[in-house]
Amino acid sequence: MVKERLDFTRRTCQSCLHQLFDGTHRGGIMTVSKSPLNAGGFRFAIERDGKEVARARLYILKNDIHEEHFGYVEDVHVDEAYRGQGLSSDLLDELEKVAKRFGLYKIVLHTESVNFVAQSLYTKRGWYVVGPTLRLDLEVAA
Repeated sequence: MVKERLDFTRRTCQSCLHQLFDGTHRGGIMTVSKSPLNAGGFRFAIERDGKEVARARLYILKNDIHEEHFGYVEDVHVDEAYRGQGLSSDLLDELEKVAKRFGLYKIVLHTESVNFVAQSLYTKRGWYVVGPTLRLDLEVAA
C-alpha cells in the first residue's frame, strides 16, 4: 500500500527579509525599490515502506499583472527504483487539484531540456512549452 503524505510549508521570515532589503538602491539615474513578497506552498511526497520515494513542490505566488495567484512547480523527483509506476502522475494529480482548489490561473513548471521522459508525461497531461528557461548559478556566501 502506498502511504501518501501532504505537507504544507509556508516560510515567511519578515525580519530576515527586511535585513536584506534596506530601502532603495541608487544605480546611476535610476532608483530601484525593493519590498519582500510573501510566498507559500505545498510539498507533496509519496512514501513506500517508510521511505520517501517521490516528491514535488508547488509554490503559490502573486504578480502585479493578474488578480489571481499562480503556481510554480519545482523538484518533481521519483527515485530511480520506483520510476515507471505512475508516481509522478500521482504527485501531479494532487498538485493540480490543490492548484485548482486555490484558484490559481496557471502553473509553471521547469524541466531539463534533455529530460524527454518527463516532457512526454507533462505534455500528455496538457502542459505545453512556452519558451526557454534561463538559469544563473550563484555562489552562496558562508
